[in-house]
Amino acid sequence: MNQVVTALTSLLALAQIAVDDAPVPRVKSPVRLSDWMRDMIDDIGDMALRDIAIAGSHNSGSYAIDPRSKRLSGDFDGQYKGLKPFVEHQTPLAAVVSKFAKCQRNPILHQLENGVRYLDVRMHYEYLGRDSVGTLELCHSLCAIDYKVFARQVVQFVEAHPGEVVIVDVNHVYAEGAHIDDCKDQILEMIVDSLGRTRIADSTLSPESPLRDFVNHRRNIVLVYQYASSAARSNIWAGNAIQSRWTESRNDQDILDRGFRQVIDRDRYSLHVMQLVVAYGADEILNGLTMDDVPCSTLVMGRNLTSTVPSFILGHCESSSTFLRNVNIVMVDDSSLNGHALAMALLSVNFMKSRLPKPRR
Repeated sequence: MNQVVTALTSLLALAQIAVDDAPVPRVKSPVRLSDWMRDMIDDIGDMALRDIAIAGSHNSGSYAIDPRSKRLSGDFDGQYKGLKPFVEHQTPLAAVVSKFAKCQRNPILHQLENGVRYLDVRMHYEYLGRDSVGTLELCHSLCAIDYKVFARQVVQFVEAHPGEVVIVDVNHVYAEGAHIDDCKDQILEMIVDSLGRTRIADSTLSPESPLRDFVNHRRNIVLVYQYASSAARSNIWAGNAIQSRWTESRNDQDILDRGFRQVIDRDRYSLHVMQLVVAYGADEILNGLTMDDVPCSTLVMGRNLTSTVPSFILGHCESSSTFLRNVNIVMVDDSSLNGHALAMALLSVNFMKSRLPKPRR
């Protein structure tokens, strides 16, 4: 069910921000999370995509992973490889790994209908021979959903909401049965065909292009692909269109502090992802298996950090005009937590951004 945001004024009051002593901006009309770009087009339509505050979901397709999942993907990291036979043979460890691999609780379509516009995507490709297309699935340590299931949800959303732009960041691609260099072009071709070539932004648009240009040209999907040579051949955006640095930390405050510094120091020519997620390791997985009093899932263990993010963002937007101007994509686990609080807070941030003096070109 789409949420209609009628209380943005109270969120803005929470932020307590006024630029140049101007009155706090008020909502002209209700803003729907399902159509927030369209509803806010008068405020943010002329902003570059790199400047708009956007909610992102970490490992967006992992919602489909469950305790029965046992098909390992290429990102089952080195620190976990000793666990591989136990996961594949469906021991209790497999169920614990699946809980750490699952970073979202809701399907892609639900995420998009509730404000998310950045999708973090890992893909695992299984080569089945020269005469076969092969299988391609979204993954996070375990395979989650077929790429066509993912693409159908994205396409369904942008067709129903033509005023919205969705960023699909395919930033990790793994190959089984072949070297990635031998199949990376084919993988990209499969992704492009499933999303629809004419819906995807090409190189005539860039992170510096205003939102209005994407909408007017009906390029509602920004597909970013890890491999620059393949992206260039397909005339889509390469991985260097996005700055995104892993947190490498398990401490909430350290993650927030690092995120703040990265936003302050970011360049102004590409998209920027602030990754506010906890980096878990094999020890958490084993603790989850052996200790009854230890939370044993990403959705549970990351709840405190994700709950803190909206107030963290609003607070820094109040105190730092540089942070307000620079904050772009904010990526979290469990993006739907607390009634989609992150997406709602970022609506307020975009109203604040619309009040900033226009930068010189």
